[in-house]
Amino acid sequence: MAWPTTKATTTHLDAGTDDPNQARPEIKQNIDNVNDIIDFFPGGVIDIGNQTVVIEFSGGALSSGYNVITEHYDGGSLCTISGGNSFTLASGTYIMQHEAIFITPDTAAMSFYNVTAASDVVASNPVEIGTTNQSVAMGLNNTVFTSNGTDSYGFKYLTYTPSNSADSRDGLRVRFTKIA
Repeated sequence: MAWPTTKATTTHLDAGTDDPNQARPEIKQNIDNVNDIIDFFPGGVIDIGNQTVVIEFSGGALSSGYNVITEHYDGGSLCTISGGNSFTLASGTYIMQHEAIFITPDTAAMSFYNVTAASDVVASNPVEIGTTNQSVAMGLNNTVFTSNGTDSYGFKYLTYTPSNSADSRDGLRVRFTKIA
C-alpha cells in the first residue's frame, strides 16, 4: 500500500451548524488515510535496525576506478558485497545519507554509480574547503533511489586528477535506509 496522498476537507466539519451526514465523506477519507499509513508500516513501525546498511569506503587506492569497501554493517541482510568495490541492495526504495566524509586534497567529481546499468544514480561536484584543494562531495547526501535487487552499485570518480603527490582520494561512510 502506498502512502496516502488524498487529503480530507473540513468543509462539513468546521462549524457548529454543519450536518454530520454531509461530513461522512471527509470522515471516511481520514479513516482510509489512517489505514493506508498502518499498511505502509509493517507491524505499525519500521525496524530501522533491520532496514539499514552502512558501508565504509577507503580513501586510498581505487579498484577498477571505484572506492574500495573496507567495512560494512547490515542488520537485515539487505546488502551483498561483490568484488570489494561494489554492492547489491535488496529490492526496495532507499535513502542514502553520509555518516562521515573524509576530506581529501583533490577536486575530483564523485558519483554514486549503478555499475550494472553503467549510469550515475547521482553525481557530486566537490565543494572546496580550506586550502590546498581540500574538498568534500556533499551533493550525494539524501539521495532517494530504487534498487531492483540485482543491480550492483559503487562510488567512483567521474574524472580524477590528483592535486598533490600523495594522490589522495575521498574516504566515506554512507548509510542506506530502506524506506519502502
